[in-house]
Amino acid sequence: MKGSFKTKLSALKAIQNRFDAKSAGTSLNLLLDLQKEPLPVPNLLLEYHQQLLFIIGYPASQQHSQICEQELLRISQYLKKQPKVASKLENSGLPHTHIVSNFAHKLVKWLINEDFFVELESYKKKSSDLVKLLQLTLPDLEKDLADISETNEELIENLCLKPKQILEFLIYEFQRLEHHAILKDFLFDPLGLKFRIHLKEDSHSVSFNKLPVDKYYFHGDLLRDLNLKSLITEALPNAEFLSLEMKALIPKVSKLKLIFLQRETEPVTYMDTESIRYYVLDRGVSIAVFTMTPDRQLPLESYVGYTLFKNGYPAAYGGAWIFGKRALFGTNVFEWFRGGESAYFLGQLLRLYHQLFGVEYFEVEPYQFGLNNDEGLDSGAFWFYYRNGFKPEEAALAKLAAAEYAKLQKSKSYKCNVTMLRKLTGSNLVLNLGKGTPTAIWEIRDKVTAHINKHYEGNRFRAERACIQAFLLKTGFRKPTEPEFRKVLADVSLIFEAMSWNSTEKIFHLKEMILKKPKDLYRYQDELLKLLS
Repeated sequence: MKGSFKTKLSALKAIQNRFDAKSAGTSLNLLLDLQKEPLPVPNLLLEYHQQLLFIIGYPASQQHSQICEQELLRISQYLKKQPKVASKLENSGLPHTHIVSNFAHKLVKWLINEDFFVELESYKKKSSDLVKLLQLTLPDLEKDLADISETNEELIENLCLKPKQILEFLIYEFQRLEHHAILKDFLFDPLGLKFRIHLKEDSHSVSFNKLPVDKYYFHGDLLRDLNLKSLITEALPNAEFLSLEMKALIPKVSKLKLIFLQRETEPVTYMDTESIRYYVLDRGVSIAVFTMTPDRQLPLESYVGYTLFKNGYPAAYGGAWIFGKRALFGTNVFEWFRGGESAYFLGQLLRLYHQLFGVEYFEVEPYQFGLNNDEGLDSGAFWFYYRNGFKPEEAALAKLAAAEYAKLQKSKSYKCNVTMLRKLTGSNLVLNLGKGTPTAIWEIRDKVTAHINKHYEGNRFRAERACIQAFLLKTGFRKPTEPEFRKVLADVSLIFEAMSWNSTEKIFHLKEMILKKPKDLYRYQDELLKLLS
């Protein structure tokens, strides 16, 4: 094909999701042509890179995959030799570029332990937040240095730290607060520390951040008409046995996929590697689910994250806040994998959460489809969920959405305007696979609050202590010494008294919840389902 690199790339993009013989042949020829061209300017190079990732996720043939892999390697070698070009691709995640952003203490420490080259890009020199913190953590002999320092910058100077020493110093000072995780975050985040991560290795880049797969799935088509409820109820295969390599790779790939986007989610940053379950499904899709370490877990709810992979590459991420049969659910498909089988991704995720955790009532918060989120509005995320069975929780909005959807179905030229999409963000979207509406965590929370105010005059400390004593006396349960079990005991004791769950069966499940929540999220969820049934 004649034309510029940009023309050929546009032609390739135009047929990226067509898999008939003619389109597959054309896309292969375009790839072969582009392979012979000099690599383009940074913006076009980034667009080409994203196109290569899409084709690797949705290859029509082995030759398509091989050419894309060769081109990703060519881009890496080019950027290694052209640091000026690489510098223009900051925060792209491409090989030999840099990521500059704020990250949690836990994640920065992980990067350093994984031998990434991390530098402290900047900190609030004229602020005094760091001074206040170090008054708590410095050795006693040095605390007076904090007392005489008015700004962060002055304290660093008084400690005689060289610029290259500041990062390691801060990481290990905060390590002193490791047993007070919430306090550590509360003190660390306001410091506004910005970090520079050097992506020196190919595997430390979005181009090669992937899991090994036994074989690629090659596409002869894309699924257009999906029976979502049929897919959700299709029996889930057993979780894969994980080798030591995979147990290490799943957290690494999951963390990096978000670092490249300058994002974090708590289940990824604070992942409990013992909680990982990995499922190999159809059409090149696999999913890893996981939760957080015991010190990070939520009271009663379970925040379960996931990474969805397509032919080994991370394709989507998100999680669900699960309470019994109910879950607040979120999903994000990476930009370079959009235009493929996103509905199928959603179906497989709902299938997994439904069968693994017994969730029947899925909710999506308005932010996911546009509330204070222009990307959600621009992408038409509301209609993505709507077409896949999710409906507005509020009746008036459900009626409005149905009327608008009828117009979209009637005329292909009709466009739903932004004003209407903003209106539709007025309530959660819901997919109910069961009958009735399951109990929500906020309903129990409100009863606990009312109980404390009525019986303990709003004194939370006195209420918690009294409820724990009452629970131990009633059940004969031995008070645990480990902090993670004591935390669950406090939560369970409050709902035990507020909900008047005094039957032998209820008490049994409450006791089991205390024992299982910190160690085995899956068995904890089983007990919670039985308690709420």
